[in-house]
Amino acid sequence: MKVYARILTAVLVSGFVASAAFAEDSEPVEMTVGSPPMISDDTGTPGPKSWEINAVFDAVLSKDSKSYEVPLLDINYGVGETIQLKYEVPYVFNDNTGEKARGISNSKIGVKYKFYDNEKNGLSLAVYPQIEFLTPGSKLAGAREEGGEGGVAEKGVTYELPFLLTKEFGKFSVTANVSGERSSEDTHIAAFASLGAGTRLTDKLAILCEIAGSDLNNADEKRVLANLGFKFKLSDQHAIVVSAGRDIHAPAGSQKYSYATIAYQRFIEYKK
Repeated sequence: MKVYARILTAVLVSGFVASAAFAEDSEPVEMTVGSPPMISDDTGTPGPKSWEINAVFDAVLSKDSKSYEVPLLDINYGVGETIQLKYEVPYVFNDNTGEKARGISNSKIGVKYKFYDNEKNGLSLAVYPQIEFLTPGSKLAGAREEGGEGGVAEKGVTYELPFLLTKEFGKFSVTANVSGERSSEDTHIAAFASLGAGTRLTDKLAILCEIAGSDLNNADEKRVLANLGFKFKLSDQHAIVVSAGRDIHAPAGSQKYSYATIAYQRFIEYKK
């Protein structure tokens, strides 16, 4: 984690320098907790015929294992004001007790629909169904003698149905997620929930925090993490986001993980 602390510090400093170098924008930095760099998703969409493209570099680390997505490519497109189409795919490096593997992992597609948006009270609600599947050309994780292919991808199709809430209070905002996830390889439905808050430190810099729990309906597999992030608005078209987190609860007999994320965001707004 020392390396990632140094990277986080460097990005923080570069964000301050970059924000000073750019002219003032019409809108301040977005302070809503969202992915990336956080785990929670927000209700926002790119807007009609507009794009949000994220190049994400992240790590999940424990004493015995290391996993890196370098990068995860996350592409989002707005259809009207209320719909967002998403495709993402990562290139993964895994090192589990000395056993190393790398390659393209599973792809994910999703459709976010913001079905309620009240600008007067700052409340918006959305549903964000997503499907994760084996990327064509990727290799399954595991040894060949055990049915794997020496890759990093997971067998089967995973279905996820998140419900998203964002509430803005003027000087800060709150994000909440509740979702269920089920794999074609397992009949168990894993429950996920998160709660996050964000505020602006300056017009160019926002601070974000969240608590998120996975498999909450399975006492033997429940995992809860705390995450702290920052967003730097470089211009209307560019932003840098970073976060660092740590498990505060892990399943019995399982190691706690540390998390680090750095992402570059590119916004392409459609202009008539």
